Parts: sequence; structure tokens; C-alpha cells
Amino acid sequence: MLLGILTWAICVGYVFLTLDRHWVADDEGLLAQTAERVLLGELPHRDFADVYTGGQSYLHAAAFRIWGASLLAPRYMLLAFVAAWVPAVFYAAMRLAAPVAAVPLTILAVAWSVPNYAAA
Repeated sequence: MLLGILTWAICVGYVFLTLDRHWVADDEGLLAQTAERVLLGELPHRDFADVYTGGQSYLHAAAFRIWGASLLAPRYMLLAFVAAWVPAVFYAAMRLAAPVAAVPLTILAVAWSVPNYAAA
């Protein structure tokens, strides 16, 4: 249990420190605009063309409502999902290896995921 909490803290802390670095701003304007349009009451695919499924626009709109209209707000929502994902990875790693080996496996999985491309 203590290993899991420590691993979670290390992983979530590392992702938090890398959220505003190493990202490509190609989709950021599109994601922000669709979230803003949802906040204004428009519906994806009915009132405007959304290149994604539409659910992501609602998620980013919720992030804007919680953290304000900022390009970091969707990343904070991503961090919340990563915080929930890390225990699942740790659990799977513990099923495949010993608890001591599950820690570096989980850290490796997290390091190879969101910090490489932190776009929400």
C-alpha cells in the first residue's frame, strides 16, 4: 500500500511538472475554441464542425469552468485522469511482477506517456 501511494505521488508529481512543457500547439486553438463554444451553449456537430467526437469538447468545457479559460485548464483535467490511471497501471504491474518491480514499471509507463506529449 505504501509503495502504491509513493509511486502515485512520484508519477503525478512528475506529470504535473511537465504539463506546460514539450507540447506542440497545433491542436490547442481548436480544442480551446470547441470548449468555449460548448460553454456558450452550442452543440458539437450540430452548431459547429468538431473534428473529434464531441465528448472531448464537453470535457474541456468543464475544465474551463473549473480552472478558467486557459490552455492549461484542459491539461489539468488530463492530470486528473492521469491521477486516476496511475493506480490502475500499478495494479496491473503488480499482477505481472513483484511489488518492488511494479514501482519502476509504473514510473516507466507514466514517463513514456503524457510527459512526451501533454496535449489534452
